[in-house]
Amino acid sequence: MSRCGRPLNDKIGRPQLLIVRRASGGNAVRTAAYNARAALTDARTGERFSYAWRTDCEAVEVIGWNGDAGSLWDAAEKAERKGNAQVARNIILPLPADIPLSEMKRLGREYSDWLHAEYGTASMVALHRPEEKIDPKTGETRSNGNWHIHVLETTRRVETGADGRTMLGEKTREMTDTNSAEKGGPSRSKAELRKRRDAWEDMTNAALARNGIVYRVDFSAYAEQVAEGRRAPQEPTEHLGPVLHKGRRDRKADRASPAPRKFAANLRRRKRNTTIARAVAAVLDDVMTVEDYAAAREEPADMAEDFFRAIWARLGKNRARAAARKRKEVEKARKATTAPSADPAEAEKERNRQAAITRRVNERREAPKGGTREKGLAAVMGAKDRQKRERARRRQIVK
Repeated sequence: MSRCGRPLNDKIGRPQLLIVRRASGGNAVRTAAYNARAALTDARTGERFSYAWRTDCEAVEVIGWNGDAGSLWDAAEKAERKGNAQVARNIILPLPADIPLSEMKRLGREYSDWLHAEYGTASMVALHRPEEKIDPKTGETRSNGNWHIHVLETTRRVETGADGRTMLGEKTREMTDTNSAEKGGPSRSKAELRKRRDAWEDMTNAALARNGIVYRVDFSAYAEQVAEGRRAPQEPTEHLGPVLHKGRRDRKADRASPAPRKFAANLRRRKRNTTIARAVAAVLDDVMTVEDYAAAREEPADMAEDFFRAIWARLGKNRARAAARKRKEVEKARKATTAPSADPAEAEKERNRQAAITRRVNERREAPKGGTREKGLAAVMGAKDRQKRERARRRQIVK
């Protein structure tokens, strides 16, 4: 769940901040041309960059600068004299695909206005729509839903000269300050990055609320979400990137490539994360006890108790009342299934079936003590559904 208690949509990507560095060949004019899908010429070097052939840009706008994009980034390049200068900051902001196009444009403008008011910088906003591909089998056009905004921001504050013209002045040193504001705390630059991330999160959630969309986004770290009881513990997967994805799709790729191994490792992590999430859901539904969860996870019981206490507090759930209601339902179902049958043979068969189920459940509960974490979780979760238990047992035998 998100910070406000709404359902969490974690399929949306996270904000990224990329620095345009001159030492590594970066150029603010080239980046601006790419973001705007336009043709621009760098007045400092005379180079011309054109990306006008690309057609996936919906809108472009310059915020905090009296002039067009070309004059802004020419000024940004001329203001830097060092060979290792940071010329601009390229911020990539993810967007929910469910909000209308007008809201997306409004969000980009609102965030750029916030940057100008907070840091005094100028920026260029470019809204990009998702990549669309045609399915060769069905002929349908498919999209990955990756709506996003590029905000190209200056590293210097905008100042007004004596003649009334805008120009770039001092650097925004707070974005590169590695000293902590307080002893033992995060560096000032990290604190500023977090403030920017939280500002975009608040603006996005406000847009979702305005359009009546139920879910919310949360860009905080997984560890922070787990500590606050908003997410089940997860093992992070490794980001592979477009190069490894292309290598995986290419059948002629070198077999020694690390792509297959990394994909397999990520798949195993996702399966373990799914198992853990189901175990957490079982505890919240009072199907599993916290002690069983802690034993299966091989972690201290007090740590598991603190984790679920945070979840219960956030849900506003009365644990005792819910547990009592669940026990009544289980007892009612048990009495219904063990009601005396008119046929003695059928009654004997039902008692034998119940005894077999109880025996298997007890065996599964004892299994985590001598097994791995994954086997323990699978054993505890297997007690919930007989068919799932049988399939898990067969898969284990095959392995």
